[in-house]
Amino acid sequence: MKQSIYKYLFISILAGISVSVYAQVDTTRSVRGILLGLDLSRFVVTALEPVHNNFELSLGFSVTENIQLHAEGGYLNVDFSDDEYTYKQSGSYYRFGAEYNLLKRQPGELDQIYVGLMYGYSPYTHEAENITISDGYWGTGEGSLPLTRNTAHWIEIKGGLRVELWKNLFVGYALRLRIFMAGKTDPKLDPYLIPGFGKAEKTSTIGMSYSIFYRIPLGDKKR
Repeated sequence: MKQSIYKYLFISILAGISVSVYAQVDTTRSVRGILLGLDLSRFVVTALEPVHNNFELSLGFSVTENIQLHAEGGYLNVDFSDDEYTYKQSGSYYRFGAEYNLLKRQPGELDQIYVGLMYGYSPYTHEAENITISDGYWGTGEGSLPLTRNTAHWIEIKGGLRVELWKNLFVGYALRLRIFMAGKTDPKLDPYLIPGFGKAEKTSTIGMSYSIFYRIPLGDKKR
């Protein structure tokens, strides 16, 4: 299932590159602008995991021709039940950093191949009810864990591309290596997920995002 999804994303990117290659270059355009993004891969995660209300937005601002400040933020809920307990989790996450464009572009061209470094932070809560513990000697016991507030901090190394499909409308993907740095977690129960990071039992995770962007141009002019 996941391989098919990644194949579809890859084909979509190739299609975008083809459109971009044959598009006419507009030399009146400046690289400066504000980039608004929506991560479409969050909806795929919702289909594969017990995750609800999962979304991520991004905001980028061009500082120079090749450097862009970038911020990302999102929210998710986790809710599931099994034979051992009922689990609920909710939280937000935020990433801040910068990206550097590696692509040597023609005048007016806005496609990017980039690398970036970001700091990630997530405040989240979780709780468990209807916990059932079975023991051959002590028998069966029931209990619950109250709502607990947790935090996580990590560093994220990312790389990817953005391709302009139509004027100021882009698609792109990013590969992300996340390295856990510090946080406050519940000693009684590991969270199912750290929002924006991934599985809590891992010190590093690899993820992929696929997003659509709209660029608000700033100061388009003759170059």
